[in-house]
Amino acid sequence: MNQRGALWDRLSLNIDAHLKEREEALQEIREGLEDDVVADKDKLMLQKQICGTTLSKELGDSRINRFISKDVDNHVVECSVEEVVRKHYLDNEGFNNAVHAEGSIWHTVLGLLFYDIIFDLNVKNVWLSEVQTNPIDLNSRDLYEDRRERFEERFTWLQTATDEELADAVRITWVSQHSLETSEINWSLFEDVGDFLVSFRFSLLTLLE
Repeated sequence: MNQRGALWDRLSLNIDAHLKEREEALQEIREGLEDDVVADKDKLMLQKQICGTTLSKELGDSRINRFISKDVDNHVVECSVEEVVRKHYLDNEGFNNAVHAEGSIWHTVLGLLFYDIIFDLNVKNVWLSEVQTNPIDLNSRDLYEDRRERFEERFTWLQTATDEELADAVRITWVSQHSLETSEINWSLFEDVGDFLVSFRFSLLTLLE
């Protein structure tokens, strides 16, 4: 699995946070951004280090927002901004279920619709150990290149598939692979495949456009 981006990220953070060498840390970030092996998503992670807001008190004016809410027992508790938003939709917008999972939901959609392609055991040189949960090219450009034809066929199918056909495809993967560990599907987000399907008011095809 391509961990090069994570290594650049950790190196720059260590230099900045522990050695207090900010200029050197920025140089490491620049080199990481120019590294052709680093995946695009990891380059975005490195860019955030340059553009992000610093919260350390000794580095200038800063503010950390804290939020409070009431729990199920009506106790006032501190919570995250994500929980405030989640409760707003449940209490005021007519929703009966809400989760905060960063990009995990989208990874789950991708994993359910492309599971047989991403985790194809017949792809050469990506399965090196019986204990692997993901192919080693999962976070690299090779994931698509090594499976280009099958990905393109699936993309074409998605453009014309009906909602019921999409739901059937999701059910097949859910039933056959449920609870198998993989970084692409978070099985704990939804109680069952029915919960997953009804959680979206729009069709899966609309969400993927």
